Amino acid sequence: MSPGRRARAAASLTVWLAAGWGCDPSASTASDSPVAAEGVTAQGVAAQAPAELEPPPLAPDQGCSTLRALAEDAEQGLEAAALLPVVCPELELEGPLLRRALLRQHDPTRALSWASARGDRELVGIAAMWRRLPLELEPEVVAESLDAAKAIVYPIGARQLIDFDLAQAQLVTGGLSGTTRLHARAYLARIHLEALAALGLDPSRELDPLARRLAGPAIHHALAFLETQMQQPRRSLRARAETVELALLDTYLALELTAPYLLDPLTRDAHHRAWRYLRRSSVRERLDAQLQRLGRSRQGYAADARPRPGPEALASPSLELFRLVDGARVDAAIECAVELARERDGPGAAPVEADLARILDARLAPEAALDAQTRAREAFADLGARAIGERPYEAVEQTPWLAPEAWIEAREAEAAALPDEGFARRLALAALVLELEAAPGLRERWLARPDAPAILRELYRLEL
Repeated sequence: MSPGRRARAAASLTVWLAAGWGCDPSASTASDSPVAAEGVTAQGVAAQAPAELEPPPLAPDQGCSTLRALAEDAEQGLEAAALLPVVCPELELEGPLLRRALLRQHDPTRALSWASARGDRELVGIAAMWRRLPLELEPEVVAESLDAAKAIVYPIGARQLIDFDLAQAQLVTGGLSGTTRLHARAYLARIHLEALAALGLDPSRELDPLARRLAGPAIHHALAFLETQMQQPRRSLRARAETVELALLDTYLALELTAPYLLDPLTRDAHHRAWRYLRRSSVRERLDAQLQRLGRSRQGYAADARPRPGPEALASPSLELFRLVDGARVDAAIECAVELARERDGPGAAPVEADLARILDARLAPEAALDAQTRAREAFADLGARAIGERPYEAVEQTPWLAPEAWIEAREAEAAALPDEGFARRLALAALVLELEAAPGLRERWLARPDAPAILRELYRLEL
């Protein structure tokens, strides 16, 4: 969910909590509120919310049924759907609501155990692949041929997992032919991207938390296959390469809508490598040709009339530098800027160096910015590239991603303002759990603070 959509959903849930259980929504100050941080007041959101999201005061035993009604709203109910199985485990969920609730979980172990208990075979198959460790197979097994062009990779069952193990083993075993390795890479790329599609991959919206866990490996295997196919082309895999390249673009665009802090380091790196690959003129031409043949339809995605985004939706170089710095990858940002300045038909060194200095100054603390700018100047001094190039360079502004601390502080304030007992308190604590699990390592860092509030100690005494 983009920052604005996430703020609106969080505000709707906060207003609904306040209305439903008689607590005061003003207990969380404007400065603490992630909604206020984006210039949208809780009152403004409440005025626009449908009436059914603002029920009159309810008895506690009505809480789960009302939360379920909110969760069934496709747009406003994403946060409620994530909370539903945590707060109301006794509810029988099924169909789209069950899938939405599971995909919104940040903890994959919890989500997949629920999927298994509720008989969601599709998610269980994806989980088996995601958790699978490389196996040591017998040499005669590893030597078996794998036809990635014809293999059925989805849904994931016993046959697919056997081939998955074989493909992984073939990539790390010496003495195999280049064709064998190419088919192994193609198989791994296809099975990861098919699983992502089943989890709701849509280039026009942020990936759900569970799908984000697969995005990094999917990009890694897709790039490995495509690079090898370009160097050692196989006619039998040409059509598969086109499909994988288009799915790679969709995965990149979905991750582009996700705050960098929500991604683990490997996924952030994979996302940047995808950006570099997709910027190539030959790749963009192939993608444009594919989309032209498809009529830029959105088959397989949301059933609406919007055109499917293409390579023109890639982030500009300036936005990519912002994203790298926001993801705490300053060295990668400097390296990327130097590569941009080196491009034969690129913008040259001067505008890129000036833009990088501006971004570092805007995003980093003064001392850290000064150190990074010094390293950037040294890198550009060794470059020897022309100052101004052929292609114009546009320095753009990027609104900062709202830091995770702001969301957690808002959730802490909500929970602390509620009575010690009752459904509303449990709901607010569950929302705090989801925020703490949203970013890799965030819970551990937050709990390690010397000023960690008592609400967190209470939180982890509860069996949520």
